[in-house]
Amino acid sequence: MCPSIVLTTRINAMCLIGVDMQAIIERFSAIGKIGVKDILNKIPIPERRYKCHTCHLIVEESPCPNCNETHLEIMCPLDHCHCGHDLITAHAYCPLCGEAVCPECGTHDVVAISRVTGLGAKLCAYPH
Repeated sequence: MCPSIVLTTRINAMCLIGVDMQAIIERFSAIGKIGVKDILNKIPIPERRYKCHTCHLIVEESPCPNCNETHLEIMCPLDHCHCGHDLITAHAYCPLCGEAVCPECGTHDVVAISRVTGLGAKLCAYPH
């Protein structure tokens, strides 16, 4: 997994949504509030995919069958983990889970940074 760096210039994340993505959003909006990370916990267990940050694999069961890691991250159904972008001067959020995504391809493995003062700083979530 190769994280992309995204500079903050807001764009509409809805431009990332295709027909399949819209169907996924509609399906999961029935089980919880979309746009917040808590919706991932409401995905039925048989339908979940997980990211193992120890062996860098996407797995369908917990613990990881490769390294037995138990602290796996539930993947958003809109995440695909195949971003080839390095630096993008735009910013987008996933319409389903609310996490920062690559505005070009929608992968969730990004590091969003802000350059307000000329120094790069990791962007933190909006206050609740």
